Amino acid sequence: MQTVTLTDGHKNLELLAGSWSGEDTCHPSPWNPELHQALGRSTCRLGLSGFAVIGDYEQVKDGQIVFTGHGVYTYDSRDDSYVCHWFDSMGLHPMEFRGKLVDGVLTLTTEDEQFGFGKLVYQLRSVNQGRYEFEMYDSKDGENWELRLEGKYRRDD
Repeated sequence: MQTVTLTDGHKNLELLAGSWSGEDTCHPSPWNPELHQALGRSTCRLGLSGFAVIGDYEQVKDGQIVFTGHGVYTYDSRDDSYVCHWFDSMGLHPMEFRGKLVDGVLTLTTEDEQFGFGKLVYQLRSVNQGRYEFEMYDSKDGENWELRLEGKYRRDD
């Protein structure tokens, strides 16, 4: 059996590892009619001998957990892309996001026949200073994007 070694692409995923918390700004959307603030928390760990990062996220509003999600992040060396398999408490089907890491910004997109397009943007340039920013967008056509969530997180561990 051929031995596979971790690539720089796999090692870049380590940027997400750790415990993080911060302020989420939730913008109006079909599932969230009003702008509001919430606490976002995530815990991500290396898994599969470093070939993946496994993360759990929760959002807290008024002292109650209102949303949870689970992501498995990997690197696909066949096309030099990053992949996130996402599952959450909205009860929808699992989603796969794919994209690139360029200059410290990980941008992952998906196309869904039911909901249109989605985009996740992780601003990872400041991870070594113990913080990062996150944005989530959606779009009906894949060109005109609407901001749905902004998160500003700091490392807790």
